[in-house]
Amino acid sequence: MRKKFISVTGVIMSAVLALSSAACVSAAEVDVQPSKETGIIKFDKGNWNKEHSVCFYIWASKPGERDLYWVQGQWQEDAKWASKKIIADDCEDPQYCEMEVDIMEGWNTFIIFNDYETTEQTFDCVITPSAFGDTAHMSDKLFENPEDSEKTCIGVYFDNADDCGSHLVITSTGNVVGSVPAPNDNPEWLVASALYKLIYKLDKNGEECCTQEKVNNWITSFGTTKEAVWEEFKTFEDDEYYEDYDVKVEGVKALLGIEEDTSKKGKIFFELGTEKCAWGDEPNEEYIWNRGDIISFFIWDATNGTYCTSDGWSAESSWGKKKTYGTPVEGNPKLVESFEFTLPENHDVFIIVYNVTHGGQTMIESTLNETAFGDTAYLYTYPNDFNLTATLKFKNADCGPCMDITDNGEVIGEYLTENDKSRDTKKVAKYLYNSLYSLYSRDIDKGCSADKIFKLINRFQTTSNNVWDVFKNAYDEANTDNEYYADIRKTAYQYIFAAPMLVGVVGDANLDGDVKASDALVVQRVAINLAALADRNKPLADVNKDGKITASDALEILRYTLNLSKNENIGTLYVDYVLPEYILEY
Repeated sequence: MRKKFISVTGVIMSAVLALSSAACVSAAEVDVQPSKETGIIKFDKGNWNKEHSVCFYIWASKPGERDLYWVQGQWQEDAKWASKKIIADDCEDPQYCEMEVDIMEGWNTFIIFNDYETTEQTFDCVITPSAFGDTAHMSDKLFENPEDSEKTCIGVYFDNADDCGSHLVITSTGNVVGSVPAPNDNPEWLVASALYKLIYKLDKNGEECCTQEKVNNWITSFGTTKEAVWEEFKTFEDDEYYEDYDVKVEGVKALLGIEEDTSKKGKIFFELGTEKCAWGDEPNEEYIWNRGDIISFFIWDATNGTYCTSDGWSAESSWGKKKTYGTPVEGNPKLVESFEFTLPENHDVFIIVYNVTHGGQTMIESTLNETAFGDTAYLYTYPNDFNLTATLKFKNADCGPCMDITDNGEVIGEYLTENDKSRDTKKVAKYLYNSLYSLYSRDIDKGCSADKIFKLINRFQTTSNNVWDVFKNAYDEANTDNEYYADIRKTAYQYIFAAPMLVGVVGDANLDGDVKASDALVVQRVAINLAALADRNKPLADVNKDGKITASDALEILRYTLNLSKNENIGTLYVDYVLPEYILEY
């Protein structure tokens, strides 16, 4: 049975695979209506005394939810096991009894049969609607109690319902018991949840319940892989009791044989005293970050909202605890090194650097990827509409100041987010809304135009349709009482769809506005399958117009940058006429 993880002081924490008798939840009625999946099942008393009554317990389990128990005709959360007991109805034949069962749609539903006089009971039994009208029997096999290995429970099977019977689980001693997986139990979860509980027990009590040999057997038995189990195990980090379990993640990796990708782990360096950098409301408010200044780093994952310190990644909300001080590099007073950290795969990660000594910070967030490890960043100044804005630049890494749009439509920064293109689309939609809001509500014209919007759409590698979808979703509902919004919305639509979309310049494969040697490198990497381009970038890379991106395209671009190419396509505008997918009333 799949249960909510609960911390218990002084004992091994109950939960992932807990038997219903180990449950301990607060009593409360739950606003859940009985499902329409209700029917009668019979139970064969087997070798139990035919004069004894049979009682039964029914509960439902669902990932991320507290268990529910069927009590007095309704689903409840209830702390007392005795109150969940229901007496079965007698049948004409004393060998059998019957009971009406309610099954929660979309939940795992379980039943235990119990001899009322002796309290002998069966193993957790999975039930589905196919059990209705069928008969459950006690098997000759005794199963180890999942939570208490010193006790046993009687197995259960049905005459015809093959998807009902003794629940397939991993016990507290690491043994696989039962025969029928619950509908919501996938193989990865069964192994990962056992690791989640048993690695704690192994660490605290030294019990050999969770050995590498056993873990390998689980993976084989359930037909999964160590990589899939590891991905499932990482989802437990979001559980509110995760830290209470004191889970040894490195121990889990060792048991699974997961080798850490060292290419995603390392330090970055920061160089002091190389640039003047200004920030604030006044252009003359300057600071120089000198040798010996105390520097701190603030690193965060925008994909899942976590923060990285020398203690690792967490959802820590305290601002001070998100910052970690840099360490001066011995023998080089200009350099400060960060703590060692790991970059989550396929996430958007950013960094800001603080000068603790003199105050101030890099104002434009900088992107981070694995190319930054071992590289050195330094202060860099971006002029924009209002002041000089501090950011970071790396000497060699393919990361740096993240692209953004100022109030007047100027693009600052150089790097798009790596994986979350919707974040870049939101920037275009937000600029458009703010500009038109100023125009209609305050009569301040910031120069927003259809031409500027199309350039931004292309610069941020999005589409007109995507920007319009984001605009509507972000602002329609929030502006129901805004007297200016009808004009804002109409003008926004016209700006987004007023003209064909300019894709870019042929040869500018990375869409940075110029044809440079870096474009040739991008095309070469694509040609040898080390990188990929979005469909809308491909016409810019295929400078030979032969329908393929090859090394010859990269060579032609490089020759163009050296004024050696006679290719007339390179440097010309490429226009893609994109029609909206829908026509509104405008």
